[in-house]
Amino acid sequence: MSVWGWLTQSMGLLGRPVKITNAQRRFGSALEYVAIQIEHDGNYDPTFNQGDEEVLLFTDHQIKEARERALANPEDIEKFLKDYAARNALD
Repeated sequence: MSVWGWLTQSMGLLGRPVKITNAQRRFGSALEYVAIQIEHDGNYDPTFNQGDEEVLLFTDHQIKEARERALANPEDIEKFLKDYAARNALD
């Protein structure tokens, strides 16, 4: 299977962070990553259709920064949750 095939293969892990080892680590790169599989809604990135899935890799530092950003902007999280709940109520 091609790399792209692996990146878009559904594994039933949507939204669940999983620690993985950097298999071909290069000098200065992370020892491990946090892999998160996402499903596109068709709006965020025009190269993906609604329902397309892909796996993203983050370092621990990137996850920490994202968490700190979310904690510093609770109003944005609240709006996201309200908008998401309203959108799904219509489905």
